[in-house]
Amino acid sequence: MLEGRSWESICDQAAGPVTLLDPQGRYLYVNPAFCRLVGYSSEELLRRGRELLTFPGDHANDRESVGELFTSETGQKSLEKRFVCFDGSVIRVFVFLSVIKDADGQPEMLLVQVQEVVGRHGSEERQREVSLDDELAYPVHRHEEVDGRRMMDTHLVHLALHDPLTGLANRALLADRLAHRLTELPRNGGAVAVIMADLDGLKPINDHYGHLTGDHLLIATADELLGTVRTGDTVARLGGDEFVVVSDVDDLTAAEALRARIAQCLNTEVEVQGLRIALRASVGLAVTDDPAASTETLLHSADREMYARKRRRRRPGDRS
Repeated sequence: MLEGRSWESICDQAAGPVTLLDPQGRYLYVNPAFCRLVGYSSEELLRRGRELLTFPGDHANDRESVGELFTSETGQKSLEKRFVCFDGSVIRVFVFLSVIKDADGQPEMLLVQVQEVVGRHGSEERQREVSLDDELAYPVHRHEEVDGRRMMDTHLVHLALHDPLTGLANRALLADRLAHRLTELPRNGGAVAVIMADLDGLKPINDHYGHLTGDHLLIATADELLGTVRTGDTVARLGGDEFVVVSDVDDLTAAEALRARIAQCLNTEVEVQGLRIALRASVGLAVTDDPAASTETLLHSADREMYARKRRRRRPGDRS
């Protein structure tokens, strides 16, 4: 019945989320159901990896779990974890892990499925009682319907990690994402770009039109940034009129090109509450290929360069 059909074509049609990981935990395959669950495209997940979904602070636990899996006798493990989806929402999932071995009995890859959490009591019971069939040789992620208590927990977690006005990442989530990007440099290569943008003239707009209009201008700024960066880049608001973008880039040239695109998108006219308002911003850049670089130093460097450009904006024709 299955002759001539690949495992990939079967998994593509599966109703449940399925992924395949290499021994380092990088995605080798993600099926459409998994992409629908987390909101990312398969191309982005394969290129950027699990850091897109990993909840801040969970990176070390994930690496430890994979390490334990490959050294265990059964090659199977189950746990509950959290995913940060593309829209910023946080979901709880069951993760059931098993190892696929090659012809010589050596660990080769991991296969993953996802199922929803059924509630606090149900999830704990399921986690204790779940057993994998001996013929299954893959890890399984499961995400089940969340009860009121978990929904409230998830909402509070989201609030703790995101700016309430724009929905962008806040300082805490930004710091975690930036730190993780730095730790991934030895494996991924390239460089990490940190771009700091500060709006020019927000106070006069607040004074003239009111703070509600100023808030809508901040939201419009967030929309402009999200429409300019790539899927998977981190866009954050630090508070006030400061925004930060963190992106993996190939080199300094690519980083400067991204800074220029962001400067262009933040120097335009936007419609806010029926008004055409000039959006103006100064945009600074810091780049590193050093995994030992300090997150605070990078943010400070980008901030310093941004203010240098702000001073130069007084010159006619400078829109940086």
